[in-house]
Amino acid sequence: MLLNEQSISKILVLRLSSMGDVVLTSKLIRNLRKNFKNSIIKFITNKEYEDLIKYNPNLNKYLLYEKYNIDKINELKNNLREFNPDLIIDLQNNKRSKELIKNLTNNIFRFNKRTFYKLLLVYTKINKKTKYELIPDLYCKSIKLPNFGIDNLGLEIWLNNKENYENIINRKYYRKNKYKIAVAPGATYKTKRIPEDILTKILKNLSKNIEIEYFLIGGKEEIDISNKIEQEIDSINYTGKLSILETAEIIDQSDLLITNDTGIMHIASARRTPIIVFYGGTILNFGFVPYYTPHIIFENDLWCRPCSHIGRNFCPLIHFNCMQKFNVVEISDKIIAFLNNLYKFG
Repeated sequence: MLLNEQSISKILVLRLSSMGDVVLTSKLIRNLRKNFKNSIIKFITNKEYEDLIKYNPNLNKYLLYEKYNIDKINELKNNLREFNPDLIIDLQNNKRSKELIKNLTNNIFRFNKRTFYKLLLVYTKINKKTKYELIPDLYCKSIKLPNFGIDNLGLEIWLNNKENYENIINRKYYRKNKYKIAVAPGATYKTKRIPEDILTKILKNLSKNIEIEYFLIGGKEEIDISNKIEQEIDSINYTGKLSILETAEIIDQSDLLITNDTGIMHIASARRTPIIVFYGGTILNFGFVPYYTPHIIFENDLWCRPCSHIGRNFCPLIHFNCMQKFNVVEISDKIIAFLNNLYKFG
């Protein structure tokens, strides 16, 4: 058991996956540094998400988990035993994370994944209209120490280790003659993805009213989707061609991101880029919402939502009305009004 907060000199944080979840840990990391200024803080994540934490100045070191490499996993376990942290924060809280730390200290705080709450939402739709908490705040509340302070600031992704983050936090929205808009049309699961034909109509309608330069972004899995949109929309297609940090740079340089409920949405939040997001089979109550960033959320209030807490590859009722029923003209008008209202400086 922990005797007092002064005894904490070495801290280990685990969040192995996925991309969005790793971004959402940044508020906790910053607050750990604020509360334990002289402590050594180490972070473990999947190797594929190294970009998200490699330049974070609030970490002393990060360690990478390679799921299918037994030798690397054993090497990582040895590293952790040598480090012997005073405090462990397991935000992954699954079989893999527990296996990594099973021989370490008992001073462990684990993230409450709220499985029962999410199942109630999916299978009974109870509490859909009630107040909900956001994941970055819930991560911070995993720390059950009486004097642990939590700030009211947003997320962070550092593009390099010399960056002045004050410029991001205090981002100014100056009036534009031409908008740069990043579009992330993909999502891991189909029920979280607005159909490309509807998205394309929205993008075309926007271009009729304001001057826009479009950038298509996403992983290799979204190449086919972006290629279809590129055939219909004058755009620069970066999909599948960029690293995570390079994608973050495109978002950083954009005036707006149009996206689904995905990890890219959280990257935009960390860079304070305004966001338009579409929700289908998932709902806001799960806590994955643009954080401390100007945004508009589009969703259809249907009785069948949510159909899953992470998404599905098919609509259980076949109709997929949660994404098919969006009004293209209404959405375009709201986006234009949002931009005109936001970009008013200068």
